[in-house]
Amino acid sequence: MTWAALAHPAWGRVPPLPDVAHALWSSVEGLDPARAHLLAHWVYRPGPMGIDLRPFGEAPPEVRARIGPGAGGRYERLRAWLEAYRGGTPQFLDHFLSRLFGEALSQPGYGFHAETRQGRFDRSRVAGHLIASAARFRKTVASVEMPGASPDLAFAEMVEGGLIAGQYSEGRGDAPPDAVLLAPATTFLMENRPVDAQVWLNAGSFGWWERPFQPLTHPHVLTRRWEPGRPWTDAEEQASRRDDLLRLLRGLLRRCRRRVVLAFSALDERGFEERGPLLNILQQALRGVRREA
Repeated sequence: MTWAALAHPAWGRVPPLPDVAHALWSSVEGLDPARAHLLAHWVYRPGPMGIDLRPFGEAPPEVRARIGPGAGGRYERLRAWLEAYRGGTPQFLDHFLSRLFGEALSQPGYGFHAETRQGRFDRSRVAGHLIASAARFRKTVASVEMPGASPDLAFAEMVEGGLIAGQYSEGRGDAPPDAVLLAPATTFLMENRPVDAQVWLNAGSFGWWERPFQPLTHPHVLTRRWEPGRPWTDAEEQASRRDDLLRLLRGLLRRCRRRVVLAFSALDERGFEERGPLLNILQQALRGVRREA
């Protein structure tokens, strides 16, 4: 998405320097994070006339020596590809991304080609999902009037805001039966696959209790049973969170054959005691079991 912003100056999006450095490190073979940041510092200079990438040859000799001619030449070819695209007619975002991955980033000397050569396709799979997501978003909003707005820019803003259209939830495919799946609890539930054991990480965190703070996930917005004009108070918020957590726990337990392991620490990353609602609910349940026994 950083390359997309640089290739579409009409969006008016100015990626921060760390994003450009990360994009260089991910895209160009031979760049570690330190050299990628050094290169980005010299070639990326957004200004009042727009944003642009400078040629590698304009960097000081000591910088070119640290980057190396190999990585510098690969950066220059990527920059030339972006310049050629900017000189033509802008395309839909999913078309641009397809060309970027197919014509540049998957070629020898670039990040996706290195991953494929090693027999790994994780990043390529994510890139494919991003292209399909952008295409679905564009086709969905085609029937919606957006005067003066760009669907591609709207999609880029959604990605930047953490709300991605057309998300995917893939199964584990041909994973061995003893494989370990590390995923959010809701992602695991969407697979609807029972397992012998579950490990609930960071069980003392309030993350198990908090819902995503996005407009389309607010129960007040989604429910049709809500009385018009009635305010959403803290009591409703607490009750909704407790119901969601209980449904989540029921779903996890119904997909566990043998055991659940709780993994938590006494203190969180800030040094405070971790006593989240999940632990309180489980302790109440265990006290009830002991009394019955």
